[in-house]
Amino acid sequence: MRIRITGIAALLLIFSPCCSLFSPQTTLCIYCPELPEHWQRAFANVPFLLRYPDTNGKVSERIIEPFKERVTITVLKQNNLPVLAYPLVKNRKVQLRPAGGLFPLDLCKENQDLLRLSWDQGIAAEILIRLFSEGLDISALNSSRLSAEIKVRGEGDPWLLDIDYITEKLASKHFRVTYIKMAPARCIQIDPGAGEWFLESPFCTTHPIEEGQVLILENVPFGFHRLFDSTSSSYFDLYLDETSLILIRRD
Repeated sequence: MRIRITGIAALLLIFSPCCSLFSPQTTLCIYCPELPEHWQRAFANVPFLLRYPDTNGKVSERIIEPFKERVTITVLKQNNLPVLAYPLVKNRKVQLRPAGGLFPLDLCKENQDLLRLSWDQGIAAEILIRLFSEGLDISALNSSRLSAEIKVRGEGDPWLLDIDYITEKLASKHFRVTYIKMAPARCIQIDPGAGEWFLESPFCTTHPIEEGQVLILENVPFGFHRLFDSTSSSYFDLYLDETSLILIRRD
């Protein structure tokens, strides 16, 4: 027997709470950008550590291989929701700077189920996931303006900005764009040996040197870094502050 639904009953079905249009959750397909050329030369078969706020309000983590599999996540429809993908190298022991994306800001215009991550958006997503992890409401933040200012003030490499300071000021809810500034840094000279050396940022330029030459790195922010060679498996842990420099070789 065929049942015909008309009138109010039909409207109740159309506007039923179970309809995906009104669901508090959504499933996104995650697009990861290609690795920068110098990373492609240095590292092979790179997986990513994916981090994002899940539907339980916790930061979920899982390892993905985006160039081999279709990656989807289910999240709450929360404004400014950050998603990050950290490249894992050296047998997955070392994380590089992440690509990032914000929902719904970075949804693909042609496909609203596709969230595009980019290296440019990595630092904004990193800042927002730190704020989220502290239990702060990030939904009202003007993420479009934040991303634009980071790009301008980052001067070619936003990872040279003072991320801790920016995050602290955003958490205080008394934020000015002038708080987006470069981290304390200085020039260093080291002798790591012959190679094509670069730091962990996707925007970092490579520095080829020959045996006996000194490697000069300008504007290195204080703190912990990793120095890689695209011509070998060697890398260094590097720690820098106002007066000291610690360099430890890893193989």
